[in-house]
Amino acid sequence: MVNTMLRLGKTKEELKIVNDQIGAPTFTYDITDAVKDIIRLHEEEETAGVQGVFNFANSGEVTWADFAKAIFRHENIPCKVTPITSQEYGAPAPRPAYSVLNCDKIADILSSPIPHWEDALQRFLLVNP
Repeated sequence: MVNTMLRLGKTKEELKIVNDQIGAPTFTYDITDAVKDIIRLHEEEETAGVQGVFNFANSGEVTWADFAKAIFRHENIPCKVTPITSQEYGAPAPRPAYSVLNCDKIADILSSPIPHWEDALQRFLLVNP
């Protein structure tokens, strides 16, 4: 999503972005850090509570339109974001209006708090200029 918005934002004056779907954008480096933490717990035999399925996403939530605005703001891209509905966008497959994962289970065992999506976005932009 970030790379697509950067590419489009640099070539278009305006983008119409869905504003009725809420998610939690997630930086792959943060997922990797969480997996490393779980591996470390396993290697140190501190595995009580490290069983089953874990959700992971950066903390916080945002609409796709507001996420695009944040990307453009951080990169000083003057592209205008016009919020639209999912129906106006017309995707062939329906998308949930709210897709934020509950990450309480993994948050309880990680050595550090799960970073917020805005922090993750800033770090992503630093390593992907």
